Amino acid sequence: MTHLIPGIGAHRLDKLEPEHLEKLYAKIQRSGRSAGTAHHVHRTLRAAPNEAVRRGHITKNPATLAKAPVLTDAEIEPYDIEEIRLLLQAADKLPRNSARWGIALSLGLRQGEALGLRWAHVDLDKGVLRVRRSRQRPKYDHGCNDKPCGRKPGYCPKRKQVNEATSDTKSKAGRRVPERTVMAIMGWSGSGMAARYQHVTDGIRQTVAKQVGGLIWEADRGSGKAN
Repeated sequence: MTHLIPGIGAHRLDKLEPEHLEKLYAKIQRSGRSAGTAHHVHRTLRAAPNEAVRRGHITKNPATLAKAPVLTDAEIEPYDIEEIRLLLQAADKLPRNSARWGIALSLGLRQGEALGLRWAHVDLDKGVLRVRRSRQRPKYDHGCNDKPCGRKPGYCPKRKQVNEATSDTKSKAGRRVPERTVMAIMGWSGSGMAARYQHVTDGIRQTVAKQVGGLIWEADRGSGKAN
């Protein structure tokens, strides 16, 4: 709504044209917002007027005719080994959460996945960690029904969290290994080979884990330090 109301709020729904939307997308990007933000607005506009079409208020959804903002894949520049070691050393000096950073950096977990880990997901004997839960952004409701506080639910002094702290991840997330890593180790020439033989990667996961551990922590082990 932040972009929709100022951008097209003055237009009647039945007078809204694809060109109005395309100008809105361009304006969003000129303001410094990313193409992803403009594309999110486009997706919202594709979905919302469909209800008006279904009810007969308009005959067509202008967003389905408008040209969507072009999304380009940003080139990701990962940290090198020395940078990861420096980050881990800095994290180790923190009063808390150093393990969270170590796990996230070494395994490539998302923030929610790292925060959603529990001891039940870890098998120290086998050296296996399964990503089964992900931390959710909390949602709140008012707890001051007898005397409204006048604030938003998240700032209510008696707020009540209405969603669970964590949610299930997709089943494949807990067994995620970058396809490029598997292909490089196995010598597969294309993603088709990876798709065909991906079922044999349990042993590869342990091989990759040992290699990553050796790269990140080998120097400290050799010097007698422990993280």
